Amino acid sequence: MFDVHPDFVKNVKALLAYMGPIIEECDVLVSGNVIIQERLRKIGRESAERAVSLGCTGPVLRASGKEKGPGPLKALRVLDPFLFHGENGVDSNPQKQ
Repeated sequence: MFDVHPDFVKNVKALLAYMGPIIEECDVLVSGNVIIQERLRKIGRESAERAVSLGCTGPVLRASGKEKGPGPLKALRVLDPFLFHGENGVDSNPQKQ
């Protein structure tokens, strides 16, 4: 098991000190700014079907309303003709053994 790097706490504190003013500036810029909120409302939203067709996965796919993606094994099946073939042509796909 790996321990946290000795400088981890120092680095996190430095990051927070650096990011604090930036987050505050973004909050002031966006919060209560009707113009920005109206321009950003409902942009970047895709239907679940379109997200799947674009190959979106993880949080992007879940944000579209789809609870689960195809999963890594199903996605790899598309590549099956191109993958898992050893040098001697024997199928070395662990899923097929």
